[in-house]
Amino acid sequence: MIISIKKNIYNKILFDTSIPPPETGGILGSENGVITSYMPDKGLYYGKIGQYVPTVSILNKQIQEWYEQNIMFCGIYHTHYEGDIRLSGGDILYIESILRQFEPYVDSLLFPLVFPKKEIIFYSAKLQEGHINVVDEELLIIN
Repeated sequence: MIISIKKNIYNKILFDTSIPPPETGGILGSENGVITSYMPDKGLYYGKIGQYVPTVSILNKQIQEWYEQNIMFCGIYHTHYEGDIRLSGGDILYIESILRQFEPYVDSLLFPLVFPKKEIIFYSAKLQEGHINVVDEELLIIN
């Protein structure tokens, strides 16, 4: 699958300096299959090596507002340490819990890793026969 994202949104996420990395993030919204919206989240930071924990109540409110504007919640992004290009075991467990919560409404969600000022690697996750399937996705940046 090819993931399409508006260039301005891609750049805003990539160069967002309002939240210091690593292990920070936010949510993504799409219209007609194209990522057109995002909301950064200060979240919470736990542990010596860090762990992004979203501010669920704030993000859920944004998801509801987007829904009323026909913008569909399509994923959660977060920053990683430089060179750590794979989703961690903890990431996979968290992704699975999110997919199970949204299971009746969505069949897959995006979980990009952001390496500030360098790149964004897009992954999608889907529940299939009770198991999570995570795959790398190709990215198309559009104007």
